[in-house]
Amino acid sequence: VVGGISGEGHYDTLDRVIAALVSEHRARGTLTEEPVPRVLERSRFTVPVLSFPGKVLADPRRDRLFIADSGHNRIVITTKTGRVLDVAGTGEEGAVDGTFDQATFNHPQGMALDGEVLYVADTQNHLLRRLDLQARTVTTIAGTGQQALGRYRRGPGREVALSSPWDLVVENGTLYIAMAGPHQIWAMDLRTGEIGPYAGSGREGRVDGPLLEAALAQPSGITSDGTSLYVADSEASAIRAVSLQPRGHVSTIVGLDLFEFGDRDGQGEMVRLQHPLGIVHHQGVLYVADTYNHKIKEVGPTLRAAVTFLGTGTPGWRDGYPAQFYEPGGVSVADGKLYIADTNNHAIRVADLHTKHVTTLQLSGLTPGESGMRAEIWPNLQELTLAPQAVRPGHTTLHVSIAIPPPYTLNPASPVVYQVEVDGASPRVGGRTAVLDTAFPLRIPVVLAPDTTTLRATLSVVYCRDGEGAICLIQSVCWTIPVQVTEQGADTLQLVHTLVPVQE
Repeated sequence: VVGGISGEGHYDTLDRVIAALVSEHRARGTLTEEPVPRVLERSRFTVPVLSFPGKVLADPRRDRLFIADSGHNRIVITTKTGRVLDVAGTGEEGAVDGTFDQATFNHPQGMALDGEVLYVADTQNHLLRRLDLQARTVTTIAGTGQQALGRYRRGPGREVALSSPWDLVVENGTLYIAMAGPHQIWAMDLRTGEIGPYAGSGREGRVDGPLLEAALAQPSGITSDGTSLYVADSEASAIRAVSLQPRGHVSTIVGLDLFEFGDRDGQGEMVRLQHPLGIVHHQGVLYVADTYNHKIKEVGPTLRAAVTFLGTGTPGWRDGYPAQFYEPGGVSVADGKLYIADTNNHAIRVADLHTKHVTTLQLSGLTPGESGMRAEIWPNLQELTLAPQAVRPGHTTLHVSIAIPPPYTLNPASPVVYQVEVDGASPRVGGRTAVLDTAFPLRIPVVLAPDTTTLRATLSVVYCRDGEGAICLIQSVCWTIPVQVTEQGADTLQLVHTLVPVQE
Protein backbone atom coordinates (compact mmCIF):
# COMPACT_ATOMS: atom_id res chain seq x y z
CA VAL A 1 0.00 0.00 0.00
CA VAL A 2 1.54 3.26 -1.14
CA GLY A 3 -0.92 5.59 0.55
CA GLY A 4 -4.54 6.37 1.18
CA ILE A 5 -7.04 9.18 0.78
CA SER A 6 -10.66 9.50 1.91
CA GLY A 7 -13.66 11.42 0.64
CA GLU A 8 -14.65 12.76 -2.75
CA GLY A 9 -13.15 15.16 -5.28
CA HIS A 10 -9.53 13.92 -5.13
CA TYR A 11 -9.13 13.05 -8.79
CA ASP A 12 -6.17 15.36 -9.42
CA THR A 13 -4.25 14.04 -6.40
CA LEU A 14 -4.87 10.41 -7.30
CA ASP A 15 -4.03 11.03 -10.95
CA ARG A 16 -0.73 12.66 -10.02
CA VAL A 17 0.30 9.93 -7.54
CA ILE A 18 -0.64 7.06 -9.85
CA ALA A 19 1.18 8.68 -12.79
CA ALA A 20 4.32 9.04 -10.66
CA LEU A 21 4.11 5.39 -9.57
CA VAL A 22 3.71 4.23 -13.15
CA SER A 23 6.71 6.28 -14.24
CA GLU A 24 8.89 5.13 -11.32
CA HIS A 25 8.17 1.43 -11.63
CA ARG A 26 8.33 1.44 -15.41
CA ALA A 27 11.86 2.88 -15.08
CA ARG A 28 12.80 0.23 -12.49
CA GLY A 29 11.35 -2.56 -14.57
CA THR A 30 8.98 -3.51 -11.74
CA LEU A 31 5.72 -2.54 -13.45
CA THR A 32 3.66 -5.39 -14.86
CA GLU A 33 1.72 -3.94 -17.76
CA GLU A 34 -0.09 -7.09 -18.82
CA PRO A 35 -3.83 -7.19 -18.01
CA VAL A 36 -4.60 -8.82 -14.67
CA PRO A 37 -5.72 -12.39 -15.45
CA ARG A 38 -9.34 -13.30 -14.94
CA VAL A 39 -10.50 -9.79 -14.14
CA LEU A 40 -14.20 -9.64 -14.94
CA GLU A 41 -13.90 -7.31 -17.89
CA ARG A 42 -17.15 -6.64 -19.67
CA SER A 43 -15.56 -7.31 -23.07
CA ARG A 44 -14.92 -10.94 -22.10
CA PHE A 45 -18.61 -11.78 -22.03
CA THR A 46 -21.47 -11.83 -24.42
CA VAL A 47 -23.91 -9.11 -23.43
CA PRO A 48 -27.41 -9.86 -22.14
CA VAL A 49 -30.68 -8.81 -23.75
CA LEU A 50 -30.81 -5.88 -21.32
CA SER A 51 -27.77 -4.44 -19.60
CA PHE A 52 -28.21 -2.74 -16.22
CA PRO A 53 -31.62 -1.20 -17.04
CA GLY A 54 -31.84 1.86 -14.80
CA LYS A 55 -35.45 2.96 -15.21
CA VAL A 56 -38.74 1.72 -16.62
CA LEU A 57 -41.87 3.68 -17.56
CA ALA A 58 -45.30 2.12 -18.18
CA ASP A 59 -47.84 3.97 -20.35
CA PRO A 60 -51.14 3.97 -18.39
CA ARG A 61 -53.20 4.65 -21.55
CA ARG A 62 -51.63 2.41 -24.16
CA ASP A 63 -49.97 -0.99 -24.28
CA ARG A 64 -46.44 0.40 -24.10
CA LEU A 65 -43.47 0.01 -21.83
CA PHE A 66 -40.34 2.16 -22.09
CA ILE A 67 -37.08 0.69 -20.79
CA ALA A 68 -33.88 2.66 -20.26
CA ASP A 69 -31.45 -0.06 -21.34
CA SER A 70 -28.68 1.94 -19.73
CA GLY A 71 -25.74 -0.38 -20.28
CA HIS A 72 -26.65 -0.70 -23.95
CA ASN A 73 -27.11 3.07 -24.42
CA ARG A 74 -30.61 2.79 -25.86
CA ILE A 75 -34.32 3.11 -25.13
CA VAL A 76 -36.32 -0.07 -25.71
CA ILE A 77 -40.08 0.19 -26.34
CA THR A 78 -42.16 -2.93 -25.80
CA THR A 79 -45.70 -4.01 -25.09
CA LYS A 80 -46.48 -4.69 -21.46
CA THR A 81 -46.07 -8.39 -22.21
CA GLY A 82 -42.58 -7.90 -23.61
CA ARG A 83 -42.99 -7.82 -27.39
CA VAL A 84 -40.52 -5.28 -28.76
CA LEU A 85 -42.12 -2.43 -30.71
CA ASP A 86 -39.13 -0.18 -31.36
CA VAL A 87 -35.61 0.70 -30.22
CA ALA A 88 -34.08 4.18 -30.10
CA GLY A 89 -30.31 4.27 -30.22
CA THR A 90 -27.57 2.36 -32.01
CA GLY A 91 -26.06 1.07 -28.78
CA GLU A 92 -22.89 3.12 -29.17
CA GLU A 93 -21.99 5.80 -26.63
CA GLY A 94 -22.58 9.24 -28.10
CA ALA A 95 -24.88 12.24 -28.34
CA VAL A 96 -25.97 12.09 -31.97
CA ASP A 97 -29.47 13.37 -32.81
CA GLY A 98 -31.48 11.97 -35.70
CA THR A 99 -33.66 8.98 -36.39
CA PHE A 100 -34.00 6.14 -33.89
CA ASP A 101 -31.59 4.14 -36.07
CA GLN A 102 -28.96 6.92 -36.03
CA ALA A 103 -29.22 8.43 -32.56
CA THR A 104 -26.82 7.65 -29.73
CA PHE A 105 -27.08 7.96 -25.94
CA ASN A 106 -24.72 7.54 -22.99
CA HIS A 107 -26.23 5.51 -20.16
CA PRO A 108 -29.74 7.02 -20.18
CA GLN A 109 -31.85 6.81 -17.04
CA GLY A 110 -35.23 8.42 -16.25
CA MET A 111 -38.03 9.04 -18.74
CA ALA A 112 -41.26 11.05 -18.84
CA LEU A 113 -44.11 10.55 -21.32
CA ASP A 114 -46.19 13.44 -22.67
CA GLY A 115 -48.58 12.16 -25.34
CA GLU A 116 -46.41 10.92 -28.21
CA VAL A 117 -43.27 12.56 -26.86
CA LEU A 118 -40.85 10.76 -24.56
CA TYR A 119 -38.34 12.84 -22.62
CA VAL A 120 -35.13 11.06 -21.59
CA ALA A 121 -32.49 11.94 -19.00
CA ASP A 122 -29.33 11.14 -20.95
CA THR A 123 -27.34 10.94 -17.76
CA GLN A 124 -23.70 10.53 -18.72
CA ASN A 125 -24.07 12.92 -21.66
CA HIS A 126 -25.49 15.51 -19.21
CA LEU A 127 -28.28 16.16 -21.70
CA LEU A 128 -32.07 16.01 -21.96
CA ARG A 129 -33.37 14.34 -25.11
CA ARG A 130 -36.80 14.49 -26.78
CA LEU A 131 -38.07 11.40 -28.61
CA ASP A 132 -40.88 11.90 -31.13
CA LEU A 133 -42.46 8.46 -31.01
CA GLN A 134 -44.38 8.89 -34.27
CA ALA A 135 -41.62 10.45 -36.34
CA ARG A 136 -39.01 8.17 -34.67
CA THR A 137 -36.58 11.02 -34.10
CA VAL A 138 -34.32 12.09 -31.23
CA THR A 139 -33.57 15.75 -30.48
CA THR A 140 -31.45 17.31 -27.75
CA ILE A 141 -33.45 19.96 -25.87
CA ALA A 142 -31.18 20.87 -22.93
CA GLY A 143 -27.53 20.72 -21.99
CA THR A 144 -24.31 21.68 -23.70
CA GLY A 145 -22.75 18.23 -23.63
CA GLN A 146 -20.29 19.36 -20.95
CA GLN A 147 -20.89 18.63 -17.29
CA ALA A 148 -21.76 21.72 -15.27
CA LEU A 149 -19.28 22.52 -12.54
CA GLY A 150 -19.67 25.16 -9.84
CA ARG A 151 -22.57 27.58 -10.05
CA TYR A 152 -25.77 26.61 -11.84
CA ARG A 153 -27.81 29.14 -13.76
CA ARG A 154 -31.12 29.57 -15.57
CA GLY A 155 -31.33 30.09 -19.32
CA PRO A 156 -32.24 28.60 -22.71
CA GLY A 157 -32.05 24.82 -22.62
CA ARG A 158 -29.21 24.34 -25.11
CA GLU A 159 -27.09 27.06 -23.47
CA VAL A 160 -27.17 25.76 -19.91
CA ALA A 161 -24.80 22.99 -18.79
CA LEU A 162 -26.36 20.15 -16.77
CA SER A 163 -24.88 17.64 -14.34
CA SER A 164 -26.12 14.04 -14.21
CA PRO A 165 -29.87 14.38 -14.82
CA TRP A 166 -31.24 11.14 -13.38
CA ASP A 167 -35.03 11.11 -13.54
CA LEU A 168 -37.92 13.12 -15.03
CA VAL A 169 -41.60 13.87 -14.58
CA VAL A 170 -43.92 16.15 -16.60
CA GLU A 171 -46.50 18.26 -14.78
CA ASN A 172 -48.64 20.99 -16.44
CA GLY A 173 -46.22 21.80 -19.25
CA THR A 174 -43.12 21.72 -17.05
CA LEU A 175 -40.46 19.03 -17.10
CA TYR A 176 -39.07 18.50 -13.60
CA ILE A 177 -35.61 16.94 -13.40
CA ALA A 178 -33.93 15.10 -10.53
CA MET A 179 -30.49 16.62 -11.13
CA ALA A 180 -28.28 14.34 -9.09
CA GLY A 181 -25.00 16.18 -9.71
CA PRO A 182 -25.81 19.53 -8.08
CA HIS A 183 -28.21 17.96 -5.52
CA GLN A 184 -31.15 19.90 -6.91
CA ILE A 185 -34.51 19.62 -8.64
CA TRP A 186 -34.56 21.56 -11.89
CA ALA A 187 -37.52 22.67 -14.02
CA MET A 188 -37.80 23.21 -17.77
CA ASP A 189 -40.66 25.16 -19.31
CA LEU A 190 -41.55 23.03 -22.32
CA ARG A 191 -43.16 26.01 -24.07
CA THR A 192 -40.24 28.42 -23.85
CA GLY A 193 -37.37 25.97 -23.45
CA GLU A 194 -36.00 27.82 -20.40
CA ILE A 195 -34.38 25.64 -17.74
CA GLY A 196 -32.91 26.19 -14.28
CA PRO A 197 -32.91 25.19 -10.61
CA TYR A 198 -36.31 24.80 -8.94
CA ALA A 199 -35.48 23.37 -5.51
CA GLY A 200 -32.30 22.85 -3.54
CA SER A 201 -29.48 25.24 -2.68
CA GLY A 202 -26.82 23.04 -4.26
CA ARG A 203 -25.44 22.10 -0.88
CA GLU A 204 -25.57 18.36 -0.22
CA GLY A 205 -27.62 17.48 2.83
CA ARG A 206 -31.07 16.89 4.25
CA VAL A 207 -32.30 20.35 5.14
CA ASP A 208 -36.00 21.18 4.92
CA GLY A 209 -37.23 24.68 4.15
CA PRO A 210 -38.13 27.07 1.31
CA LEU A 211 -37.53 25.65 -2.16
CA LEU A 212 -34.16 27.17 -2.98
CA GLU A 213 -32.89 27.21 0.61
CA ALA A 214 -33.46 23.52 1.28
CA ALA A 215 -30.73 20.93 0.77
CA LEU A 216 -31.05 17.63 -1.09
CA ALA A 217 -28.56 14.82 -1.56
CA GLN A 218 -28.19 13.28 -5.01
CA PRO A 219 -31.89 13.10 -5.95
CA SER A 220 -32.23 10.16 -8.35
CA GLY A 221 -35.95 9.45 -8.60
CA ILE A 222 -38.93 11.79 -9.03
CA THR A 223 -42.71 11.46 -9.29
CA SER A 224 -45.78 13.67 -8.76
CA ASP A 225 -49.34 13.57 -7.47
CA GLY A 226 -50.22 16.93 -9.08
CA THR A 227 -49.71 18.86 -5.85
CA SER A 228 -46.21 17.84 -4.81
CA LEU A 229 -43.15 16.28 -6.30
CA TYR A 230 -41.82 13.26 -4.42
CA VAL A 231 -38.11 12.58 -4.60
CA ALA A 232 -35.92 9.56 -3.88
CA ASP A 233 -33.08 11.45 -2.20
CA SER A 234 -30.45 8.78 -2.57
CA GLU A 235 -27.46 9.94 -0.52
CA ALA A 236 -29.69 10.91 2.40
CA SER A 237 -31.53 7.57 2.07
CA ALA A 238 -34.71 9.63 2.40
CA ILE A 239 -37.96 10.40 0.61
CA ARG A 240 -38.59 14.13 0.22
CA ALA A 241 -41.68 16.15 -0.76
CA VAL A 242 -41.24 19.27 -2.93
CA SER A 243 -44.17 21.66 -3.28
CA LEU A 244 -45.34 22.60 -6.76
CA GLN A 245 -46.29 26.04 -5.47
CA PRO A 246 -43.69 28.72 -6.36
CA ARG A 247 -43.32 29.78 -2.73
CA GLY A 248 -43.53 26.27 -1.40
CA HIS A 249 -41.21 24.20 0.75
CA VAL A 250 -39.18 21.01 0.76
CA SER A 251 -39.99 18.56 3.55
CA THR A 252 -38.89 15.07 4.55
CA ILE A 253 -41.38 12.20 4.57
CA VAL A 254 -39.10 9.41 5.83
CA GLY A 255 -35.37 9.14 6.51
CA LEU A 256 -32.88 11.04 8.62
CA ASP A 257 -29.74 12.41 6.93
CA LEU A 258 -26.51 11.74 5.09
CA PHE A 259 -24.83 8.46 6.05
CA GLU A 260 -27.88 7.40 8.08
CA PHE A 261 -28.96 4.29 6.20
CA GLY A 262 -30.19 0.80 6.94
CA ASP A 263 -33.31 -1.29 6.54
CA ARG A 264 -35.97 -0.35 9.05
CA ASP A 265 -39.70 0.05 8.50
CA GLY A 266 -41.56 2.58 10.63
CA GLN A 267 -42.44 6.24 10.61
CA GLY A 268 -40.69 9.53 9.88
CA GLU A 269 -37.08 9.85 10.99
CA MET A 270 -37.09 6.33 12.44
CA VAL A 271 -37.24 4.83 8.93
CA ARG A 272 -34.03 3.62 7.34
CA LEU A 273 -33.62 3.12 3.61
CA GLN A 274 -30.39 2.48 1.72
CA HIS A 275 -29.74 4.60 -1.39
CA PRO A 276 -33.21 4.53 -2.98
CA LEU A 277 -33.12 5.31 -6.71
CA GLY A 278 -36.69 4.88 -7.96
CA ILE A 279 -40.10 6.20 -6.92
CA VAL A 280 -43.62 6.29 -8.33
CA HIS A 281 -46.91 7.68 -6.94
CA HIS A 282 -50.03 5.56 -7.32
CA GLN A 283 -53.38 6.08 -5.59
CA GLY A 284 -51.95 7.91 -2.60
CA VAL A 285 -49.04 5.51 -2.12
CA LEU A 286 -45.37 5.88 -3.04
CA TYR A 287 -43.61 2.76 -4.26
CA VAL A 288 -39.88 3.12 -3.71
CA ALA A 289 -37.02 1.12 -5.19
CA ASP A 290 -34.94 0.77 -2.01
CA THR A 291 -31.98 -0.09 -4.14
CA TYR A 292 -29.20 -1.26 -1.84
CA ASN A 293 -31.69 -3.13 0.36
CA HIS A 294 -32.86 -5.08 -2.72
CA LYS A 295 -36.46 -4.24 -1.83
CA ILE A 296 -39.52 -2.31 -2.89
CA LYS A 297 -40.90 -0.20 -0.04
CA GLU A 298 -44.41 1.21 0.28
CA VAL A 299 -44.41 4.76 1.69
CA GLY A 300 -47.46 6.70 2.85
CA PRO A 301 -46.73 10.41 2.33
CA THR A 302 -49.49 11.58 4.71
CA LEU A 303 -48.67 9.26 7.63
CA ARG A 304 -44.95 9.39 6.84
CA ALA A 305 -44.77 5.63 7.18
CA ALA A 306 -42.72 3.04 5.27
CA VAL A 307 -43.17 -0.74 5.10
CA THR A 308 -41.54 -3.46 3.02
CA PHE A 309 -43.73 -4.32 0.05
CA LEU A 310 -41.54 -6.74 -1.93
CA GLY A 311 -38.15 -8.36 -1.53
CA THR A 312 -36.34 -10.35 1.13
CA GLY A 313 -33.40 -8.00 1.61
CA THR A 314 -31.02 -10.58 0.13
CA PRO A 315 -29.81 -10.03 -3.44
CA GLY A 316 -31.05 -12.67 -5.85
CA TRP A 317 -33.41 -13.48 -8.68
CA ARG A 318 -36.55 -15.29 -7.64
CA ASP A 319 -40.05 -14.89 -9.01
CA GLY A 320 -43.28 -15.64 -7.14
CA TYR A 321 -43.75 -14.57 -3.55
CA PRO A 322 -41.58 -13.77 -1.71
CA ALA A 323 -39.52 -12.50 -4.64
CA GLN A 324 -35.88 -11.46 -4.72
CA PHE A 325 -34.26 -8.53 -6.52
CA TYR A 326 -30.73 -7.25 -7.08
CA GLU A 327 -30.41 -3.48 -6.67
CA PRO A 328 -33.63 -2.37 -8.39
CA GLY A 329 -33.33 1.18 -9.72
CA GLY A 330 -36.69 2.17 -11.21
CA VAL A 331 -40.43 1.61 -10.73
CA SER A 332 -43.60 2.43 -12.67
CA VAL A 333 -47.28 1.51 -12.38
CA ALA A 334 -50.00 0.67 -14.92
CA ASP A 335 -53.01 -1.66 -15.02
CA GLY A 336 -52.61 -2.88 -11.45
CA LYS A 337 -49.01 -3.92 -12.08
CA LEU A 338 -45.76 -2.56 -10.69
CA TYR A 339 -42.96 -2.61 -13.26
CA ILE A 340 -39.49 -2.79 -11.75
CA ALA A 341 -36.14 -2.14 -13.41
CA ASP A 342 -34.17 -4.87 -11.63
CA THR A 343 -30.88 -3.32 -12.58
CA ASN A 344 -28.22 -5.84 -11.55
CA ASN A 345 -30.35 -8.76 -12.71
CA HIS A 346 -30.51 -7.15 -16.18
CA ALA A 347 -34.27 -7.65 -16.19
CA ILE A 348 -37.67 -6.04 -15.90
CA ARG A 349 -39.80 -7.61 -13.18
CA VAL A 350 -43.59 -7.32 -12.96
CA ALA A 351 -45.44 -7.43 -9.62
CA ASP A 352 -49.20 -7.72 -9.14
CA LEU A 353 -50.10 -4.93 -6.71
CA HIS A 354 -52.80 -7.05 -5.07
CA THR A 355 -51.22 -10.50 -4.79
CA LYS A 356 -47.55 -9.35 -4.72
CA HIS A 357 -46.75 -12.18 -7.10
CA VAL A 358 -43.67 -11.32 -9.18
CA THR A 359 -42.77 -12.50 -12.67
CA THR A 360 -39.91 -11.66 -15.02
CA LEU A 361 -40.85 -9.92 -18.26
CA GLN A 362 -39.91 -12.12 -21.21
CA LEU A 363 -38.67 -9.94 -24.07
CA SER A 364 -39.15 -11.10 -27.64
CA GLY A 365 -37.74 -9.57 -30.80
CA LEU A 366 -34.74 -7.86 -29.19
CA THR A 367 -31.05 -8.38 -29.84
CA PRO A 368 -28.54 -9.38 -28.60
CA GLY A 369 -29.99 -12.86 -28.23
CA GLU A 370 -31.21 -14.25 -24.98
CA SER A 371 -28.40 -16.82 -24.99
CA GLY A 372 -26.15 -13.96 -23.92
CA MET A 373 -27.75 -13.91 -20.47
CA ARG A 374 -25.73 -16.86 -19.19
CA ALA A 375 -22.23 -15.43 -19.63
CA GLU A 376 -23.16 -12.07 -18.12
CA ILE A 377 -24.88 -13.47 -15.05
CA TRP A 378 -22.47 -16.36 -14.45
CA PRO A 379 -18.89 -14.97 -14.47
CA ASN A 380 -15.93 -17.28 -15.12
CA LEU A 381 -18.32 -19.98 -16.26
CA GLN A 382 -17.10 -23.58 -16.64
CA GLU A 383 -19.51 -25.83 -18.51
CA LEU A 384 -19.62 -29.59 -17.83
CA THR A 385 -21.65 -32.32 -19.55
CA LEU A 386 -22.29 -35.39 -17.40
CA ALA A 387 -23.23 -38.93 -18.26
CA PRO A 388 -26.97 -39.73 -18.35
CA GLN A 389 -28.67 -40.42 -15.02
CA ALA A 390 -31.93 -42.22 -14.26
CA VAL A 391 -34.25 -40.56 -11.76
CA ARG A 392 -37.75 -41.27 -10.49
CA PRO A 393 -40.55 -38.94 -11.62
CA GLY A 394 -42.03 -36.31 -9.31
CA HIS A 395 -40.16 -34.61 -6.51
CA THR A 396 -36.40 -35.15 -6.71
CA THR A 397 -33.53 -33.66 -4.75
CA LEU A 398 -30.47 -32.32 -6.51
CA HIS A 399 -27.37 -32.72 -4.30
CA VAL A 400 -24.65 -30.27 -5.33
CA SER A 401 -21.20 -30.60 -3.76
CA ILE A 402 -18.40 -28.12 -4.50
CA ALA A 403 -14.92 -28.83 -3.16
CA ILE A 404 -12.73 -25.74 -2.71
CA PRO A 405 -9.03 -26.60 -2.39
CA PRO A 406 -6.97 -25.08 0.47
CA PRO A 407 -5.95 -22.40 1.24
CA TYR A 408 -9.23 -21.16 -0.27
CA THR A 409 -12.48 -21.26 1.67
CA LEU A 410 -16.05 -20.32 0.82
CA ASN A 411 -16.74 -16.65 1.56
CA PRO A 412 -19.56 -16.66 4.14
CA ALA A 413 -20.43 -13.01 3.39
CA SER A 414 -21.32 -13.74 -0.25
CA PRO A 415 -24.42 -15.67 -1.28
CA VAL A 416 -24.21 -18.89 -3.27
CA VAL A 417 -26.35 -18.30 -6.35
CA TYR A 418 -27.93 -21.18 -8.25
CA GLN A 419 -30.47 -21.86 -10.97
CA VAL A 420 -32.02 -25.05 -12.33
CA GLU A 421 -33.54 -25.33 -15.81
CA VAL A 422 -35.33 -28.23 -17.41
CA ASP A 423 -35.46 -28.88 -21.17
CA GLY A 424 -33.39 -25.77 -21.98
CA ALA A 425 -35.85 -23.21 -20.65
CA SER A 426 -34.72 -19.59 -20.66
CA PRO A 427 -32.53 -18.73 -17.65
CA ARG A 428 -35.19 -16.25 -16.55
CA VAL A 429 -37.88 -18.90 -16.58
CA GLY A 430 -35.91 -21.02 -14.15
CA GLY A 431 -35.25 -18.09 -11.83
CA ARG A 432 -32.11 -17.52 -9.79
CA THR A 433 -31.91 -18.15 -6.06
CA ALA A 434 -29.32 -16.70 -3.69
CA VAL A 435 -28.56 -18.51 -0.42
CA LEU A 436 -26.51 -17.15 2.48
CA ASP A 437 -24.97 -19.19 5.31
CA THR A 438 -25.04 -22.31 3.20
CA ALA A 439 -22.92 -25.46 3.36
CA PHE A 440 -22.29 -28.14 0.80
CA PRO A 441 -23.86 -30.37 -0.27
CA LEU A 442 -26.55 -27.94 -1.36
CA ARG A 443 -29.94 -29.66 -1.58
CA ILE A 444 -32.21 -28.27 -4.30
CA PRO A 445 -35.75 -29.62 -4.83
CA VAL A 446 -36.65 -30.40 -8.46
CA VAL A 447 -39.87 -31.71 -10.00
CA LEU A 448 -39.43 -33.91 -13.11
CA ALA A 449 -42.14 -35.20 -15.39
CA PRO A 450 -41.97 -38.73 -16.88
CA ASP A 451 -39.88 -39.40 -20.00
CA THR A 452 -36.33 -38.43 -20.97
CA THR A 453 -35.32 -34.81 -20.52
CA THR A 454 -32.31 -32.53 -20.07
CA LEU A 455 -31.55 -30.78 -16.80
CA ARG A 456 -29.15 -27.86 -16.50
CA ALA A 457 -27.91 -26.63 -13.12
CA THR A 458 -25.75 -23.52 -12.76
CA LEU A 459 -24.09 -22.34 -9.57
CA SER A 460 -21.84 -19.41 -8.68
CA VAL A 461 -19.65 -19.09 -5.57
CA VAL A 462 -17.21 -16.59 -4.10
CA TYR A 463 -14.18 -18.05 -2.35
CA CYS A 464 -11.17 -16.43 -0.72
CA ARG A 465 -7.74 -16.97 0.77
CA ASP A 466 -6.25 -15.00 3.65
CA GLY A 467 -2.71 -13.96 4.52
CA GLU A 468 -0.06 -12.96 1.99
CA GLY A 469 -1.66 -12.25 -1.37
CA ALA A 470 -5.19 -12.40 0.07
CA ILE A 471 -7.80 -12.41 -2.65
CA CYS A 472 -11.43 -13.30 -3.31
CA LEU A 473 -12.48 -14.99 -6.55
CA ILE A 474 -15.83 -15.68 -8.17
CA GLN A 475 -16.47 -18.78 -10.24
CA SER A 476 -19.47 -20.45 -11.88
CA VAL A 477 -20.14 -24.02 -12.93
CA CYS A 478 -22.88 -25.26 -15.26
CA TRP A 479 -23.76 -28.95 -15.42
CA THR A 480 -25.82 -30.32 -18.30
CA ILE A 481 -27.26 -33.75 -17.48
CA PRO A 482 -29.34 -35.97 -19.77
CA VAL A 483 -31.93 -37.43 -17.42
CA GLN A 484 -34.12 -40.46 -17.96
CA VAL A 485 -37.18 -40.14 -15.76
CA THR A 486 -38.32 -43.63 -14.87
CA GLU A 487 -39.87 -45.47 -11.93
CA GLN A 488 -36.68 -47.53 -11.65
CA GLY A 489 -34.51 -44.43 -11.22
CA ALA A 490 -32.84 -42.98 -8.13
CA ASP A 491 -34.37 -40.52 -5.66
CA THR A 492 -31.59 -37.98 -6.05
CA LEU A 493 -29.28 -36.45 -8.62
CA GLN A 494 -25.65 -36.07 -7.54
CA LEU A 495 -23.43 -33.25 -8.82
CA VAL A 496 -19.85 -33.17 -7.53
CA HIS A 497 -17.05 -30.85 -8.66
CA THR A 498 -13.69 -29.60 -7.42
CA LEU A 499 -12.92 -25.98 -8.29
CA VAL A 500 -9.63 -25.04 -9.89
CA PRO A 501 -8.98 -21.45 -8.71
CA VAL A 502 -9.40 -19.17 -11.71
CA GLN A 503 -6.03 -17.43 -11.32
CA GLU A 504 -3.99 -20.60 -11.28
